[in-house]
Amino acid sequence: MTENIATPTSPPSSLPFLHKVPCLLFCLQLLLSSCSNIWLFTSSLLIYQISPGSLTLPAVHGVIGMVSTLIATPYLGAWIDLTPRLTVATILCIVQSVAVSLSSVLLALYLHYEEYLITSQECDADGCWIENLALVFILGLAVLASVTSGAMVIVIQKDWVVVLFGQDTNKLAMVNFWIRAVELGTRTVIPAIAGVAMSQMSYSTVAVIQGVVFLSVGLLEICIIRWIYRLSNSLAVSEEKDRNMERQAENLRAKLVHLVKGFKLFFKHKVCLPGLSLAMLYLTVLGFDSITIGFCKASGVTEYVLGILLGVSSGFGFLGSICFPILRSKLGLNYTALIGLTVLVLSDALCLVSIFLPQSQFMKPEQTSSDADTLSAVYLLVAGVTAARFGLHLFDLCIIQVFQEGVTESKRGIFSGVESFLCNTMDMIKFGLVILLPSPQLHFGYLVVISFTSVFLGWCIFVVFIRKSYMIQKVRTRFEDEDGLNEELGVLGRFIDKVEDKTQVFT
Repeated sequence: MTENIATPTSPPSSLPFLHKVPCLLFCLQLLLSSCSNIWLFTSSLLIYQISPGSLTLPAVHGVIGMVSTLIATPYLGAWIDLTPRLTVATILCIVQSVAVSLSSVLLALYLHYEEYLITSQECDADGCWIENLALVFILGLAVLASVTSGAMVIVIQKDWVVVLFGQDTNKLAMVNFWIRAVELGTRTVIPAIAGVAMSQMSYSTVAVIQGVVFLSVGLLEICIIRWIYRLSNSLAVSEEKDRNMERQAENLRAKLVHLVKGFKLFFKHKVCLPGLSLAMLYLTVLGFDSITIGFCKASGVTEYVLGILLGVSSGFGFLGSICFPILRSKLGLNYTALIGLTVLVLSDALCLVSIFLPQSQFMKPEQTSSDADTLSAVYLLVAGVTAARFGLHLFDLCIIQVFQEGVTESKRGIFSGVESFLCNTMDMIKFGLVILLPSPQLHFGYLVVISFTSVFLGWCIFVVFIRKSYMIQKVRTRFEDEDGLNEELGVLGRFIDKVEDKTQVFT
């Protein structure tokens, strides 16, 4: 929107909310982000509370979620390409809201009647059939919510936003910034509120309230989605989408062919290396996900403090988002992304140092209880994770725009689906490692070492991409200079020919 600053009837570029469609889009993003951040924080603590003292159950939840996402996301990407936009967004919103609500209510019932189930059903250490059945339904619905949430990100941020604002890369960058600002703003405030609630109320009460809120917000999201669709002709009319609609009745075999083509497209595409670099960042426990939250809880950090720490980390991510449009205009996307990724590596190095401190629980495995010394090592690790949010969000914004500018509309869904497949594969490997190394005191240090190694490899891959892009640009510039020189020589030759012709006429 920066190009409209000089127009009296247009709002400033920093205030896209003054347009009706952007206002509705950001309201939708506000609701989606708020629900996502509430679910991230509360579900991590609720699932950990089922089996406190071990990270196994959060890791099992993560593995099941990643396997389901790996299987479903590429198909969802192809389905998004072959289905009308309004139908896709509405179905995903309904499924996500219902799944989260039911999972929250089941979690509340399980935690409230856990002791009764154990005593009445004579459950042993391995549990009993009703306990295991309840866990299957709880984790299954939670996984379904995660899969549909990832699909909603593809639909809104990687398709709708590009269709609405992709004609101008400056507008697209500004909208990407505001969307990320909304995400991080809600992540700064929401976890602190949820942490206070979970400190003052029982977990089962919080889960019931959460289920009711998610169902109500889901209905509001559907209304906003349909409103945006009616106001924008570009979402309803798309030549590529119309052509894909003719193939909507394809059978499963045709969709598999479409999926295989998507993988071929990805690995032959010019932005393949940034995608691989981004995927490497997912093999890490150095982020405020369920594993990190569970580790902090096991180390003695309270829910209220956890919410504040998560909010502070989001504040650092917000700073990275603020710097994105400034650095992009000065340095370009590639070098801005390199700065973000370098900050991420250095911050994770601080986490690596924290686990080898003498007071770290990893260095004192015989100590089972937490004290001020061990908490100081935990807080140092959290400080590294917090600082890393700046670089992570800066890098992520750059990669999003690289994909938006480099991938055509008709291939956007399947390309994003393959990228999500790779990211979730690395995430699944992380959760698998946590299952093998579940103890917060004995094993978390090994997970930190593996995480730093993966992030550093991602940095190396992106450096290779920048070097490759620089060489291509250098060769292209040389050919353009040669073409310009040849054109000038051609003009000079034609001028000489005309002079010679005139000389012959006079002679």
